[in-house]
Amino acid sequence: MFAVIELQWHQYIVRENDTLIVDKLELTDSNYTATKVLLISEEDGTNTIVGKPFITGASVAFNVVTDFQKWEKIRVLKFKRKNRYQRVIWFRPHQTVLEVKQIIGGGTKAAAKKADIEEAPKKEAKTPAVKKESAPKKVVAKKPAAKTAE
Repeated sequence: MFAVIELQWHQYIVRENDTLIVDKLELTDSNYTATKVLLISEEDGTNTIVGKPFITGASVAFNVVTDFQKWEKIRVLKFKRKNRYQRVIWFRPHQTVLEVKQIIGGGTKAAAKKADIEEAPKKEAKTPAVKKESAPKKVVAKKPAAKTAE
């Protein structure tokens, strides 16, 4: 089973027992729960539940492996053309390492459809427009070719 979740404006595909490296989270506990679940599905594609935009009652439980770690250095270049201005700044983003403990579904597929999908009013079928018959085109007679003097 896998799920698509949203954490800090990023979307991640997670499976149980996977390790996920995300931007630094402010955590007070060694467990974390993500409630913004966009999709839950089986590996073979059956029993897929898609939220509108999120699935109500669904969540993904995480264990916090490392609360704080630094990633490799990223080079940031500030540059202004025609002014001989150029600065290089090195930056190491802070990260949190999470391990997926459990994917908790939002119920059955039928129940999720009833809860998440509102029935849209059915549109009336449009009748095809009747084409107007155009008047027959006039045939223009061709002029005879001009004779050339030899």
